[in-house]
Amino acid sequence: MNRIRALLQDKQDVLTKSERRVAEWFERNLEQFAFLTVNEVSRQTEVSEATIVRFARKLGFESYSALQREVQFAVQRQFSLGDRLQQTLEDGDEGPLRRAYRRDLDNLRRTYEQADEATFAEAVEAIAKARRVGVVGLRASAGAAVYLSFALNLLRPEVALIRQDLDHVHDQLLDFSPQDALIAVSLARPARKTLETVQEAKQLYGVTVVALTNSAVSPLARHADHVLIVAGEGTFNSYAATFSIAGALLDAVAATLRDTATARLRRLDAVNAEDIYAS
Repeated sequence: MNRIRALLQDKQDVLTKSERRVAEWFERNLEQFAFLTVNEVSRQTEVSEATIVRFARKLGFESYSALQREVQFAVQRQFSLGDRLQQTLEDGDEGPLRRAYRRDLDNLRRTYEQADEATFAEAVEAIAKARRVGVVGLRASAGAAVYLSFALNLLRPEVALIRQDLDHVHDQLLDFSPQDALIAVSLARPARKTLETVQEAKQLYGVTVVALTNSAVSPLARHADHVLIVAGEGTFNSYAATFSIAGALLDAVAATLRDTATARLRRLDAVNAEDIYAS
């Protein structure tokens, strides 16, 4: 990303007024640019497609596609664990505890500053009213998926964790329908199997998809009906904001299902009282 920003700074003097408008949008939305067509960038910047192509050439690229490939490569490097670890280790003299504390506070702040309450409410309604709810999250996102499926199952029936280690995903999705919902959790680049699960659930069964991801233009977000953006900056991705939004979802679903959820939890308390919890 630094090379691209350096190019922008170096070429400022040769850009026209319209091209500078593209440059300002481009610098703020590098990750988004990696996935957009020239027509989509044109609509967002309100300049012509020809201007955007000229902008790419003035930065030294043969075409819009060549500039986009460079940005995609930069985004991929940004997601590289090795590069992120090196950057973390080079970030000043701040100790690991203080650094993690500051990082997670920043992720939480950014997540809630950009949270869309209408989208959140729509996601809650989809989860609460669904006949069945599936939850999928793999690799680093598996922990958040397990937490969501476990806690959601305490509040309502018909909640299933979609697992890759138990037979085929096709079998686990077989009884899903448009009345159902799927919660998908994935930060940075989604695991291929997560994306395939979402695509199959949506395309074959018409399932409503709620995504927890860190980019509104990620491949996962593009297949979702409701997208909850969670900041996750960190060497191995920070899941502090993901778990916080998951907790907010659970609280809101519990409030929506107040009577049935309360009755269900009381039954569970009675069953668990003697043989689950230590005295």
